[in-house]
Amino acid sequence: QEGIEVPEIYHVESVKFATNLLEMENIEFPIAMRTAGSLDVMLPNNKKEAESMLSALKTLKEPIYLEEFSKERYVDLYVFGNTVEYAIRKKPKGGSDIYKGRGKSKRVRIKNAYKQIGSKVATTLKTDLARIRILEKQKKVVDVSLCPHFKKAMKTTKKGVDKEFMK
Repeated sequence: QEGIEVPEIYHVESVKFATNLLEMENIEFPIAMRTAGSLDVMLPNNKKEAESMLSALKTLKEPIYLEEFSKERYVDLYVFGNTVEYAIRKKPKGGSDIYKGRGKSKRVRIKNAYKQIGSKVATTLKTDLARIRILEKQKKVVDVSLCPHFKKAMKTTKKGVDKEFMK
C-alpha cells in the first residue's frame, strides 16, 4: 500500500467464503458488496441482509468484494504528471453513488493533503494521468481511474481539463 490509506476490503472467491467471513470478522454495517469488475453495489445494513444478498450472488459464481462503506462526501483528484491540477468535491445522492461517481459536484481548493495523496498514488502506480477518488474527511483512497473521463470535470471546473494533459 506504500502508506496510502484505503478502506478495509475483503476479496473472497466464493459466497461460502464470504459467509464465513461474516461469521468470523467483526464487520461494521453497512458494507458494500459487489462482484469483481462490477460497479453495481449492494449495501446491506446488517448481517441478515448481507446473507440474503450473498445467497442471490451464489448463481454468478464470481469473486466477491466486501468493503468498508462510508456515506461521507468524496473528492476526485485529477492528476497530471504527479501534480494534482483539479479537485472536485462530490456529495453522493444515494448510497452507491461513490462507486459510480454520481453526486453534486463543486470545484474545491487543492489542499496540501490532496497534493500529497495524489502525488503518492500516481508515483506508486507509475502513471502520468489519473482520477483519484478519496473520502473527504478520512482521506482514504476508494478508487483510481487510469483512464478518467473529463467531461464532468470540464463542466465543473470550467477549464479544458483534457488540454492540461496534452501540455
